[in-house]
Amino acid sequence: MSTPALAARSEAEARILDAAEACIRRYGIRRTSMQEVARAAGFSRAWLYRHFPDKESLVSAVLLRTDEAFWRAARQQIDPRPTLVDQIVEAVRFARAQAPSDLFLGLMETEPDTVTAMLATGLRLQLPAMSRFWRPYVEAAQSRGEVRADLDVAMASEWIFRMVLSVATVPGESFDADDSAALHGFFAAHLVRGLA
Repeated sequence: MSTPALAARSEAEARILDAAEACIRRYGIRRTSMQEVARAAGFSRAWLYRHFPDKESLVSAVLLRTDEAFWRAARQQIDPRPTLVDQIVEAVRFARAQAPSDLFLGLMETEPDTVTAMLATGLRLQLPAMSRFWRPYVEAAQSRGEVRADLDVAMASEWIFRMVLSVATVPGESFDADDSAALHGFFAAHLVRGLA
């Protein structure tokens, strides 16, 4: 495919994803139809199906795009932090601060069954990429001597991601997830110490 054709395809897909996100925000997942998305994007249904074969792939692409934007913004907050513990704390703080406006979390409140079904598939597919997000932070912590040199970076990155996801989304009983000092103490004692 030539560069102009690729650019046109990218523009068309961006328009479709914009329209789909607007429809999902307005109607929810269940009430959003492929026909409604095609109409909102200004394309025929046939054109829409050339880019996304079904509603599930379209909704997954919308959620993935919002997720990628979330992680780009997260990097800007996390990168300046000097230690791995500080970076993990900042990731939780950032995730919790985003919750009220995040499309995914909003859908979890309004359509929990639909989102949970999609989540099982989506998380399984996205876990490697989400775990890789932490890889450069773990490697930098290794070079600073914060974690052991023989640490399995891939496993440690996945463990950090799973912990951040859990602490950011599930209320804690023994500490306040909105208290930076409490988060720092928790992660220093129960996560990073295990990597050192």
